[in-house]
Amino acid sequence: TRRHTRRHTSTDTHCCTMPASFLYVRIPPQLSEAVEEIKGDTSGGLTDDFVITNARKYFAKSADKEALASQIPDIDKLEDSQKKQLASQLREQIKGQAAPGVADNLANLSDDVILSMYKASTAPGASNSCEIIALTVPTEGNQRKAVSMYANNNAKEDPSQQNLRAMALMQGCGHQNRTLYGDVFVARCHDDEMKDIWTRVDFTKEDISPESEWCRSARASGGGGGTGSSSAHSLSNSMTKTLGGMPQMVSSADGGAAASQQPSPSMDGTEIRTDEYAWSQTDDEVEVKFTAPAGTKGKQVKIKFQRKSIEVKLLDKTVLEGKLGGTIIVDDSTYTLQDASDNNRELCLTMAKDSPGSLWLGVVVP
Repeated sequence: TRRHTRRHTSTDTHCCTMPASFLYVRIPPQLSEAVEEIKGDTSGGLTDDFVITNARKYFAKSADKEALASQIPDIDKLEDSQKKQLASQLREQIKGQAAPGVADNLANLSDDVILSMYKASTAPGASNSCEIIALTVPTEGNQRKAVSMYANNNAKEDPSQQNLRAMALMQGCGHQNRTLYGDVFVARCHDDEMKDIWTRVDFTKEDISPESEWCRSARASGGGGGTGSSSAHSLSNSMTKTLGGMPQMVSSADGGAAASQQPSPSMDGTEIRTDEYAWSQTDDEVEVKFTAPAGTKGKQVKIKFQRKSIEVKLLDKTVLEGKLGGTIIVDDSTYTLQDASDNNRELCLTMAKDSPGSLWLGVVVP
């Protein structure tokens, strides 16, 4: 699972030829509307990535409830005259987007009803978010170039808003089809852990063709795309899955705390923690995460992926070694080294299962 949290970028290296700008695209859901090329700025690096920042702003701006919410600091504290004025503004804005026949019904609603409906729609948890979907991960086979989609995680599931071009691109990268709604952004980055490089590079209108050269490469072994057995992985939802799968402390019969209950191995992304690492699995991959000290560099990590075994060294110490819980596709397996929220770093291994759908009982087995 690739997370957009690593802080070192191309500016950490001594190379002075990195581009100051790059291109990425917005794919509208309407086939009649042309794909838009957008020019981005690389100066923010990964910590203030231009694509993510602007995609979030775009989805928030396009969402009626978020755009209108800025007008309601606290409805309960408004004077009666202010409430009346606000209700009138809200009614006009909502009516302007209502279907035929609905506008008249809205006009007959009282101010209190309008305000209460809107207050509920802007309650905590109702905001939109940007979903990051990995089309490819960086591998030697794709010159360490990763491509991701950025979609509105809370887009209205309106059949007329299905983004068929974005869905075709996802399938073109070797992933199973899943329905996407609304505008979708697509961008590419150069991500090389060993050289401490992360920078945006061009993704153009021509690149959205499912039959483009990079898509064909992504579908090939070692190309970093999918195997056709599962949907593209959602990076932004991985954290939610991880938190939801954390073992919980349960109370013992005598009132003390019993040991944390580890979940059984499953292929739903649930995380299992050991003293040395945390791991999880889906139908087609196994992820293993280690905590590394702050300042750890890619050159201080040595990983030997083999079809049936693995060896991981961190700062010259072997942290994982042995027979794997299943067989893997070596060329499709990779790792990242990224900053963690506790000021340490996180080494994350992603291994592609050679037999999708097979359940691993552990990362390594006797």
